[in-house]
Amino acid sequence: MRYAEFSEASIRDLRARKTNLAETLWHDVSLKRSAFESCDLTRADVFRTPLLGIDLSTCDISGIIVSSTFRELRGCIVGPEQAVQLAGLLGIQVKED
Repeated sequence: MRYAEFSEASIRDLRARKTNLAETLWHDVSLKRSAFESCDLTRADVFRTPLLGIDLSTCDISGIIVSSTFRELRGCIVGPEQAVQLAGLLGIQVKED
């Protein structure tokens, strides 16, 4: 489903597992009771799509595109390595010992 566009959709009960969603558009999407497991969300554009409660910890979210306020990411669940990547969006540099 690479390059698919879901903009302005209301999506309920989505279960995506091992799905290629790279470079997809998710502008103004309402995601209810949805789950992503081991999906490729590389450079996915989630502008104005709240990811509150969505577990992305097993997904590749490299280069994810969000608004300048990063509000889309509030409340989403990510793994430690992903958190380091997302810190880069905030301009934070993580120093390794």
